[in-house]
Amino acid sequence: MDQDVHRKQIGSNIKEIRKMRGWTQQDLADRMGLKDKASISRIENGVEDMTTPRVQRVADALNVNINAIIGNPEAIDKIMHNVDLLMNEPISESERFMVLAFRQADEDTQKMIKRLLAYSESMRNKE
Repeated sequence: MDQDVHRKQIGSNIKEIRKMRGWTQQDLADRMGLKDKASISRIENGVEDMTTPRVQRVADALNVNINAIIGNPEAIDKIMHNVDLLMNEPISESERFMVLAFRQADEDTQKMIKRLLAYSESMRNKE
């Protein structure tokens, strides 16, 4: 993949995740210990070179697996489209974020989330 295209894809993924969290560029800059949002703007616009450690730093600040940032957005969009079809309605940005976060979680975390959802459902059924 062309280097410029790759930088822009990474920047776009960062922007999408940041917005799903409801964060401003300044919010992300603060979480990364940066003085202002200018660096975040340059990253999201694909202007700044992104080394693996730098991408990891952004992923840590966003609290996502690095693969969520360097992943394939077309595959993610296809998954989200299929979820929309199954539910017969579009999913919200927060629901989309939860699906992405679940997919990026390790196996133990996914099991824990499933147990929590099962428990929540059982408590709801008792009401």
